[in-house]
Amino acid sequence: MRPADVCIALLVAVIWGLAFVASRLALDELSPALMTALRFAIAAVPCLFVRRPDVSWPLLIAISFTLFLGQFLAQAYGIAHGVPVGLSSVIVQSQALFTIAFAVIVFGERPTPMQTAGIGVATIGLLMICGTVGYDFSIGAFAQFDQLQGLVTIWSFIASLSGLSIIITALLGERESAALEVLRAEQRYAQIFNGSPQPLWVHSRDSLRFLVVNDAAARQYGWSRDELLSHSVEILSASAKQPVLPPIHDAYVTADLPLEPFETQHLTKDGRVLEVEVWTQSIDCGGQPGELVFAVDVTERRAFGQALMEAISGEQRRIAQEMHDGLGQELTGLALSVRALANRAQKERDAISYDLDQLALLATSCIQDAHRIVQGLSPLTNADGNLDAALNLLAQRSSMSGVRVHFKSRHEASPLVELKIRNHLYRIAQEAVQNALKHSGAKNIDIEFSSRPGDLRLSIIDDGHGLAVDAATRTGLGMRTMRFRANAIGGRLSISRGANGGNSVICDVPNKALLAATA
Repeated sequence: MRPADVCIALLVAVIWGLAFVASRLALDELSPALMTALRFAIAAVPCLFVRRPDVSWPLLIAISFTLFLGQFLAQAYGIAHGVPVGLSSVIVQSQALFTIAFAVIVFGERPTPMQTAGIGVATIGLLMICGTVGYDFSIGAFAQFDQLQGLVTIWSFIASLSGLSIIITALLGERESAALEVLRAEQRYAQIFNGSPQPLWVHSRDSLRFLVVNDAAARQYGWSRDELLSHSVEILSASAKQPVLPPIHDAYVTADLPLEPFETQHLTKDGRVLEVEVWTQSIDCGGQPGELVFAVDVTERRAFGQALMEAISGEQRRIAQEMHDGLGQELTGLALSVRALANRAQKERDAISYDLDQLALLATSCIQDAHRIVQGLSPLTNADGNLDAALNLLAQRSSMSGVRVHFKSRHEASPLVELKIRNHLYRIAQEAVQNALKHSGAKNIDIEFSSRPGDLRLSIIDDGHGLAVDAATRTGLGMRTMRFRANAIGGRLSISRGANGGNSVICDVPNKALLAATA
């Protein structure tokens, strides 16, 4: 122990000893019961400011009455009837020996050699005092007792105090063990939280102020942890129209569909705008409602995806153009030439005319196959780039499966949309219709394309029973591709239950994305 600790321990011992002297002086004017009641009343004042221990009320009341009657009232009664205050102090403190023994036996604690030596010295001193007292019980309350009765009375009092000490020690030990386990769990979770490579934070659900931030989030946004903890999540806002967090009730989060990330933009300390995917989960953080947030920076991934999509679309258009202008024209010429030869052979009654006629039909079939391939590579080719016409053709072809597929368009303003955006919107509609035909069991599918001065909206709604229950279907390649295409054109894809059952797939493309694409 440090010298300062030794001095403090001695000061506590002196104060404790003086408390017995003060009790002796008070008993000259007060009865033992009144003095004990006043002592408990003063000791109860901190209860107005300190939280109640995590024990039941019956146990707390039992301990209080035991302390009142079995220790302090009996101690005051003994001092009032002639027990020296020094002896009274020794009797009260003797419970420490039983407390230590209980800790060794029950909790398996092992005292140090110095502590063991101190216990031995104290025990010898206690036995000497008790032996001396045992020969003279002629004072106060003990005057009527003989030697044996006096020893029994003293040690019964010591035993009651020791029993109380054992109960308190057990409760404190159990509470300390539980608190230690909670502390260890908190440390494990803190290590996992701080060591995660993904940016994580917890903010208050009411004030939106940061409560906990891990190192990855601090690195991603460029602020220090202390700077983030002194602000709310609004410090990450990239613009007034771009929310930092998803709405509490978002249409695309449903009970039977998997939780999808909320796509938004966040601002860093140095002014960079990050494209992020955000997941949130409501939690209890230290007794107050909070939100656990995962914010993944997908700026580079999205830029790479857009470049990849543009490269794929460009290559598809190039191949389609070459097939249309090259192979398609050559097949058309071949078909006309063979047809001409077949007609000539038929006029000359040549036996080869039938074979030439079959060859001409085969060439015509090849031309049709080439047209279908070209249409698959560049779906807007047959519609002269008109998205409304292409979607109408998609509805007509899809209706051949026996399901009624209807298309309608509503345009408040004439949409000027870049070919890249039209291609992606068509592919989204194509994938959504195919999913509905394969999985929903729908009888009706409605495709609607609308435009307003502020944005475009493409919706595909069916009246089936929805997608298959298995997560593989709901989060398969088709779903990811649709969401990826929506991201590539700056739009947002939402998937939810329709008003009449089935599924609703909606892609919204804001005016800002249209202007960026045409710039």
